[in-house]
Amino acid sequence: MIFRNLEDLLVISTINKALTHSAGVYAFRNIDTGEIVYVGSSSDQFRRFSEHMRGYSSNIPLQQSFKKYGVSAFEFLVLETYQYDWDLSNLENRNLLLAIEQKYLDLLNPRYNISTVAGAPMAGLQHSEETRAKMSDAKRGENNPNYGKDFTGENNPFYGKTHSEESKARITSANSKAVYLYSLDNELLNVFSNQSQAATFLGIGQQYVSKLIKSGKVYKGKFVLKGPNEIS
Repeated sequence: MIFRNLEDLLVISTINKALTHSAGVYAFRNIDTGEIVYVGSSSDQFRRFSEHMRGYSSNIPLQQSFKKYGVSAFEFLVLETYQYDWDLSNLENRNLLLAIEQKYLDLLNPRYNISTVAGAPMAGLQHSEETRAKMSDAKRGENNPNYGKDFTGENNPFYGKTHSEESKARITSANSKAVYLYSLDNELLNVFSNQSQAATFLGIGQQYVSKLIKSGKVYKGKFVLKGPNEIS
């Protein structure tokens, strides 16, 4: 099944009727280039489609392309449907569905899928662009509880105070473990608390994450991993 004009209410209604409570693997394709740019799976494809349209728990590169080119530049495809086996547990069915998604990830290598492992993005899920923007706006100017306050010199609550050597060591250790995921345009896409979390998210080994950070090599031809030393 292929759907275009994704903002048209009649099209949305058709997708609703066809895919509500329908499990399967779906994709978004750039109409002009014919390239499938993102692949995902869901136990309810219409619900997931709606989340992508609202920018809720969606893929950041996909949302950026929606904003840049418009949703009308893309079409929504059902690559393969999945019939739940009710003799199996929900987890077993989910794993079978992810196995189908993995097949298409390996076959198509979609550019917007940050992780090469089906299901792995959930491990590194962060706020959507819209949510982060709202959180940022809520802290700006007069909305900030510290707006207009002077924290210089003696007005600073930490004036004259110093961290203990133990505290400084803990702070340095915590910050030194962070991993930052950038696009080739040097746009920050995700932040991980450590290399293990980054490895899980990307579906690669932790040693490989360390090697990518140290070498500065581009991952999958579109991503760059950096540590605190590389962004300072």
